[in-house]
Amino acid sequence: MEPFDPSIFSRFDMEYGDIRILHSRIQQLTVQNGGVQHMLIGHETGAGVRILKEGTWGFSSTTDISFSGLANAVQRAHKTCLSYQGQVCLAEVRPVMKMSKASRQAWADDNLIEVARELESAMHCSPHSKDGKVVLRYTDTIKQFFSTDGTHIQQILPLAVLDLWATARRNGKVSESHFSCAFTNLKSLEEDELEEKALETAQEAIQGLDAVNTPNGQFPVILGSSLASVFIHEAVGHRMEADEVMRPHALMRDQVGSLVAHPSLTVVDTMDGAQSWYMYDDEGVQKKETVLINRGRVQGFLHDRQSAHYFDTDTTGNSRASNYNTIPLTRMTNIKTLVGDMSFEEMIEECGQALFLDGFVGGAAMPDGAFRFVARRGYFIERGEFVSPVGKSTISSSTLEALSHISGVGKKVTMHYSECIKKGQGLMVGLGSPALLVSQLRVGG
Repeated sequence: MEPFDPSIFSRFDMEYGDIRILHSRIQQLTVQNGGVQHMLIGHETGAGVRILKEGTWGFSSTTDISFSGLANAVQRAHKTCLSYQGQVCLAEVRPVMKMSKASRQAWADDNLIEVARELESAMHCSPHSKDGKVVLRYTDTIKQFFSTDGTHIQQILPLAVLDLWATARRNGKVSESHFSCAFTNLKSLEEDELEEKALETAQEAIQGLDAVNTPNGQFPVILGSSLASVFIHEAVGHRMEADEVMRPHALMRDQVGSLVAHPSLTVVDTMDGAQSWYMYDDEGVQKKETVLINRGRVQGFLHDRQSAHYFDTDTTGNSRASNYNTIPLTRMTNIKTLVGDMSFEEMIEECGQALFLDGFVGGAAMPDGAFRFVARRGYFIERGEFVSPVGKSTISSSTLEALSHISGVGKKVTMHYSECIKKGQGLMVGLGSPALLVSQLRVGG
């Protein structure tokens, strides 16, 4: 770790200051129909500076990370602090001195192309599946953090993101499927199961050619792991980020201790058993597991130092920024629903006439709890049997209403990884859930 000169802050009157310095290597590759369509190799270096003065934040960023460049950024951040007294206070944390001992991972361009071509080729498994696209992105970032509290941290953060798209065509009908995953260990890209995922992606697109329109109305719905994960992340997780909870009339503000869901539902935000996007957040706080819903009852929220002080609790290590030139926000890490006690077969038997829906195309969840998601695929269920495949389907409800209608939680969690966008900042997150049986949801084709 390069020595940090604390005098860079000493010229200015402030309650607190921090600097994040990022050095990133970037590779991106697109392979489509057997050929390399796009390849990008680059580097990016920059720093973000925050200053807290008289209860207000100031921020600036720079690509000049010399002492003079950082000093100028500190001066600009200081000038952006508001001229009137603010109300921002920070929870106390212990200073941390930590330097990562990991080495940066290397990835040869030839290997990158080979992996992408093999995955794209695997999607050409049928005369009906002739269009495939693979996008592989890899970033390797050294992140340094320094604060006036005495915290000095260096982390090495590798990230590979893989996206697969398959398109099937038959008699003028078109069906698409998509798969996305992320890794912090490049060796995972060489695993055989990724070729299986490519094949499954193509097969899902082919199966979609036989799909019928989804009926409209209120139905019991089994949310498959992927769609259930999106519901928990979008409709529940964002409502429990404390920067939102601080707002008057926030949906979850007065729900702590309330029973909002089936007692078999427990939701946590964690690093365990998932990808480690970071060990220390962008305020230099170590990430820890946070229980959001415990056996159906709201237990806690995700905090940065500001919201932790506001609620008189500990920060949870959930302050994250997408890059050096963006301010940290309270963000999820890996949100996960813990396993329940209901088998998939039991769910099908219990719901009678219902729908099984999975995959995610798009949608939104609003701060007031209203949500609308579009599932990629599914099946109509009658008398405990899958009757016919259905195409893209819309589900809608409100967060608290949908939680109250959960009547079963499955026995197997599958983690998914995707980019989450909040206030224009995109970050990788993990989201995982068993299948969820919801006794009533509005559904449309």
